[in-house]
Amino acid sequence: MSKVLVFVTIVSVLLWCPDGHAQAVVNIEQKRIVTDTVGWAGSMNISYLLNKDVDEQYSASGSMHVQYKTSKSLYLLLANLSLLEAASKNFINSGFAHLRYNRKFGKILRWEAFSQLQFNKILQVNQRVLVGTGPRLKLLSTKKVKLYQGTLYMYEYEEIISPREFNNDHRLSTYLSGSWSPSDRATISSTWYFQPLLSDFNDNRLSGQMNLELGITKKLKFTTSFNYLHDTRPPTDIPKVAYRMRNGLTFKF
Repeated sequence: MSKVLVFVTIVSVLLWCPDGHAQAVVNIEQKRIVTDTVGWAGSMNISYLLNKDVDEQYSASGSMHVQYKTSKSLYLLLANLSLLEAASKNFINSGFAHLRYNRKFGKILRWEAFSQLQFNKILQVNQRVLVGTGPRLKLLSTKKVKLYQGTLYMYEYEEIISPREFNNDHRLSTYLSGSWSPSDRATISSTWYFQPLLSDFNDNRLSGQMNLELGITKKLKFTTSFNYLHDTRPPTDIPKVAYRMRNGLTFKF
């Protein structure tokens, strides 16, 4: 019980410290830490850069990923903050904090509840507060293939910077998440969310992420990821479609 209280205390502090991410929709499924053991798992990162040539620039970022698992329950905390300033102008200013609880009921059914606080100045989101709950189903789980589906109710409070706007919406948040490992050195994973307004399904967001990991050696991996977001009714002057593709190498030792 004391461990749970420590976890809740950390969350309470972080939820009052706005954190960030480059996207307006955060892909939580890709952040779950897959482990067969109970207890704590996670990571933390903090970085700061100061540079002076023609103008002075500085950037700061921090992230936290904490997971606590018991035989029946899963607690997940994500937090991230990004800031980049040059010539006294903010180019990146975004953050989020996300807390999720998962309770197991048998081999197939889980029940989830979550809350999230988010802001993204670039996408004109001054504040977005989310709370939601609903079932999560394990559709398939083998050594090579895993597939999950969730259907959750979500309440959304949103403040748009310009033009000034306040939204109180009730949305459906459905997702399909899966992974395929055809060999020990190759893994393909993907998650897609569909979040329509309950009163008007034409007002919706479709977002997804696809990841590929290829083992070059036992310790070196090639990774590529693709993120996609389509918002049918984004804030003024913000495009309906946003996407990002990233390639890289990962070395484990």
